[in-house]
Amino acid sequence: MRESMSALVRLAARVLVVGGLCAVSARAEDQAEAKSGPGSPAPEKALTRAESIRQALAAMDAELKESGGGSWKAWAERLEPFRADFREKLAAKHPVKHNFRLDGTGIRLTLADSVDEMPNGRRPFDCIVHTSEQLKGRGIDLIVAFIPDKVAIYPDYLSEEAPADGIVAIQMKRLMRDLLAKDVECVDLYTAFRDARRKTGDKVHLYYDYDRHWRNAGCRVAAEEIAKRLMRYDFVRKALATGNPYTTKPHRRTDGHKTDDVMLVVRKADGRRYGDVGSSPIILTTDSYGMYNMHLKAHLTAQVAVHVGMPLTFLCQQGLWDNMPLELAKLDKSRGYLAGRRVVVWTLIGRALGYGGRAWSRVPIPAAAE
Repeated sequence: MRESMSALVRLAARVLVVGGLCAVSARAEDQAEAKSGPGSPAPEKALTRAESIRQALAAMDAELKESGGGSWKAWAERLEPFRADFREKLAAKHPVKHNFRLDGTGIRLTLADSVDEMPNGRRPFDCIVHTSEQLKGRGIDLIVAFIPDKVAIYPDYLSEEAPADGIVAIQMKRLMRDLLAKDVECVDLYTAFRDARRKTGDKVHLYYDYDRHWRNAGCRVAAEEIAKRLMRYDFVRKALATGNPYTTKPHRRTDGHKTDDVMLVVRKADGRRYGDVGSSPIILTTDSYGMYNMHLKAHLTAQVAVHVGMPLTFLCQQGLWDNMPLELAKLDKSRGYLAGRRVVVWTLIGRALGYGGRAWSRVPIPAAAE
């Protein structure tokens, strides 16, 4: 199924964008009055990295016990009525509720028990663990956030057999659980999106109906979860202690089927829109999802920045999935890109793990120069 992107995003997606060089002029004037932003002071006691991993691992184990009796095989068997009905509806080209267009690769991944069943050249697990270890050697933390596919959050839009708990992407849960057990920090956006959907029902869709990408509402859910992890860092807490410079401003995007309510991120002092920088302690890497609404300054890094009170470095490219570690290594070799960094947030769409022919290579990241 071909994804539908605006011409502007297609143009931006062809070129690797680094740091603050991704500015694109807005095409419409702001119509709404400024309001208080969602950013808040850092909590008095933030979870450490080890505590965050421990809590996430415990939550995964609790889900596995409740839904699968402690067994991934049993969980998959419990999902078989849903999967059988889902496949039947797909074969019969049964209409999807609200005319949602679902992605074929996302569907195949959702119906698999493990990402190891997908036709990848090499295991994503090994690549991600290796990247985490390489960055640790440089004193840099890695936080991984897989962006859920539409079908993982709206399985009931095609099948009435969807489980009551809404969890169908067990292969992603399994991967995250395995990564956490290897001391790789993961943000469970699948649970965050499920919870967000339960709060709004069908009143606010987290994805576009005719496009595989998320709406700004979905982007903001992800940003808030990522920001919670960043709150533990001393430099973030220091930035917030001096006063969050950002706020949000509602804006109506009206270009074809991409009509959407977005939150622009602007500076409180002068109303100027947010801008990424090239030298932040935080690098956020992303694919086309994180680039959505970049021209409006309402994209993923902007939505994280409004919570942490500081700009981020943005490393973005359409399809920046398995090749992200290679891009980091190349940029560091040519520009000393990782110098002074404290954390890399690696965001990527879940279905990236379902595409064949991806390398998922274990790329060496050289130690810092003396």
